[in-house]
Amino acid sequence: MGLGLGLGLGLGEPNPNPTPIQAIHSAFNIGYMFFRASALPLVDEWLKVINEDRVGRWDQGEFGRIARIGWDPSSTAGLSDPRLFWAYHKKVVLG
Repeated sequence: MGLGLGLGLGLGEPNPNPTPIQAIHSAFNIGYMFFRASALPLVDEWLKVINEDRVGRWDQGEFGRIARIGWDPSSTAGLSDPRLFWAYHKKVVLG
């Protein structure tokens, strides 16, 4: 259940080991993404928003905005790794 992402700071040189606080406020790097079936509601909303304005919306910015809806980076209960957390209405696992 979830979605795998790499988090980059978006501030010049990439930081290979961001602290949790740095990573929370950074842009999502969406070059390659793996989605599980449980993440499809997030993907569906993302595609809908992008398709509404393909020229005026930045895919990475919109993904980050949508993924952060109702997220709680401090909520790791029940997850297999402390780098994972609940996002998108607390329905999708990010990390």
